[in-house]
Amino acid sequence: MIHSTVIHGEGIARTTGYPTANLRYGAFEGHDDGIWAAWIFLGDVTLCGVLVLGVPWTTREGKKAEVYLFDFDEDLYGKTLGVELVEKIRDIEEFPNPHDLQRAIENDLAQAQEILNARGSVASGKS
Repeated sequence: MIHSTVIHGEGIARTTGYPTANLRYGAFEGHDDGIWAAWIFLGDVTLCGVLVLGVPWTTREGKKAEVYLFDFDEDLYGKTLGVELVEKIRDIEEFPNPHDLQRAIENDLAQAQEILNARGSVASGKS
């Protein structure tokens, strides 16, 4: 399992309607960049999420790690999350317009839910 502290980001994901928790990228070095279905651990709570690793097409600056949490809307700044990568959904890609990005996000979320639901339960907590 990878542990990382939630840090302040640029707030761009919030404008898509899918706010994310920004994490320190260094904790994920050595893992493939891309969009991942992931289990997220916050204390004793286990959440389903989508982790994005890599250079965001919106800024094209520096590698980032950010996670969208399903059915969750609480302040996480400064808290440490455990992340277990479950399955890579796709590579990072650029989109010609916001509409195409929105469609890709919706597809990513649907695929992640399908992957995590198929697993039925959280794995051992090791990755």
